[in-house]
Amino acid sequence: MTFDWRTALLLLLVAPLLPIMAALSVRSAEKRAAMFFCAWLLCWVLLTTPSIIGFAGAYQNFPWLTFAPFDTELWLGPLLYLYTLSLTRRDMPSPLWLWLLPGAAQTTYYTLCFVTLGDPQSKFAYARAFHEPFVIPVESVVAVALGIVGVTMSWQETRRYRAWLSHSHSSMREFDLTSLRRFLVIMVGLVGLWSVVEVLQLIVGRFSYTGVAIVLMCAGLAIFWLAIDLLTQADRVYPKMSVVPEKIDADANRSAASKWSVETLRDAVRRGGWHRDAGLTIRGLARHLATNESTLSSAINAVPDLNFNAFINRLRLEEVCEQLLDPGDPRSVLEIALDGGFGSKATFNRTFKDQIGMTPSQWKRRGQTSQIPDMLGFPGT
Repeated sequence: MTFDWRTALLLLLVAPLLPIMAALSVRSAEKRAAMFFCAWLLCWVLLTTPSIIGFAGAYQNFPWLTFAPFDTELWLGPLLYLYTLSLTRRDMPSPLWLWLLPGAAQTTYYTLCFVTLGDPQSKFAYARAFHEPFVIPVESVVAVALGIVGVTMSWQETRRYRAWLSHSHSSMREFDLTSLRRFLVIMVGLVGLWSVVEVLQLIVGRFSYTGVAIVLMCAGLAIFWLAIDLLTQADRVYPKMSVVPEKIDADANRSAASKWSVETLRDAVRRGGWHRDAGLTIRGLARHLATNESTLSSAINAVPDLNFNAFINRLRLEEVCEQLLDPGDPRSVLEIALDGGFGSKATFNRTFKDQIGMTPSQWKRRGQTSQIPDMLGFPGT
């Protein structure tokens, strides 16, 4: 066996995934999501194994490895989608086994071939007579289709989740799945590239092994980046979308609707100090105000381009801006932000810059209290 440069580079990208998987399974607060993501990573490691050992000459030296169950393409798309759902929803699709059936069938097929076909000559004969002309084309088409479906449905789910967060949760930036969405964008390109490789292999029989290695390396970089990013967020618990609608009394809803407006809500929330709760949801605020989510949504959405998340963050910014200009306040900028309801320094800085148009330090130096309501876009002030 020889230690090919392609083996070295692929091994460099794949080997660290194993301890990352172990760490995620132990440290992650989202145990169900960690299970699906670790399964996805394991499938990726297995998928790259033939190339890693093949470039090193393993199949020439150990031909009995032919049909070893390393092929896991049919697992990747469904597991990616299930991982996304496990972050966003309480309930998983039923029946769950339907999503896992293609991957299970593929693994079972290769395991049976590996175990039952006997010596390498028998495996080579079966591969030429049946596997290559019939199984590989079907496997390639199904793998590409499942990859496209998995990425597309995961993207749509993140869009639904972000829309739900904006209307029901006050800390959208903390949970907006930015890393996953960036990874899905990269995956669109990789699935396209993978599709080209699969088509070329079907047309010309064999695609350049170096070309395959380059595709795997590009994918490996993206996957390694996502795994590291998820590990740094292992303690994060994502709010879950509920499929159970809120029960609303129609008469009570009409009566409450006439009571609340953005202005009255703003005053009530500030008096109660509820915006200082970093985990505040529209359901929680409705309980505080003895009303329902539908009434609050209607009142807030009556203002163009305003949703619950933006409404609460503007209240937080209004208070933080005032306190930053108080010369007698001994707290640091970060302490004021956290006390005001922002969940992290990064979220506060991004929100402040987006809404105010400058950094907190610049605002503190300028000292323009009279412009706070106008800059935050509250009507009637």
